[in-house]
Amino acid sequence: MVNKQLSQVCFLPRVTLALSLIVLLSANDQVHAQAGASKSANASATIVQAVKVTKVQDLSFGLIVSDSIGGLVVVGPDGSRSSTGPVLLMQSQNGAAFQPAQFVVTGAAGFVYTISLPTDGQSISSNGTSSATMSVDTFVSDPIGTAALISGVSTFKVGATLHVQAGKVAGAYSGSFSVTVEYQ
Repeated sequence: MVNKQLSQVCFLPRVTLALSLIVLLSANDQVHAQAGASKSANASATIVQAVKVTKVQDLSFGLIVSDSIGGLVVVGPDGSRSSTGPVLLMQSQNGAAFQPAQFVVTGAAGFVYTISLPTDGQSISSNGTSSATMSVDTFVSDPIGTAALISGVSTFKVGATLHVQAGKVAGAYSGSFSVTVEYQ
């Protein structure tokens, strides 16, 4: 019986030592786990009004007389009209006045937008006939490239160059072109 008590007495310090080591190691893990810190943050977003473009008036080269040589007619975004070559520019009658295209842009006040004009290679035709066409190119805007949406509204005008071939068939010619606006 003395041996049994002696082995229990020797066993007890070993168990106590083992438990002490487990507690210390667990406490050490808790210290490491507490070494980090966390903080939450808010997330937010603001939606702004989409930019829109509306056509106010079409581009018109006006009344033109084509001769046996042909030439160019230029309508500037400032409303000017000129010609090169022996193309005769007539005064307007019955609503055939020359004018640049005009667009109104709406969007978020104070934002800047870019203006993208058509590439060269546009054309206008008489009664939709592909054989009776004239090319339109060298599109230019005023303002050029970018503009600001003061109070959420802005306007811009677009002019271009019309290539009038020699002896062009008389008639009304029309076509369309697209402009694109995007926030900068």
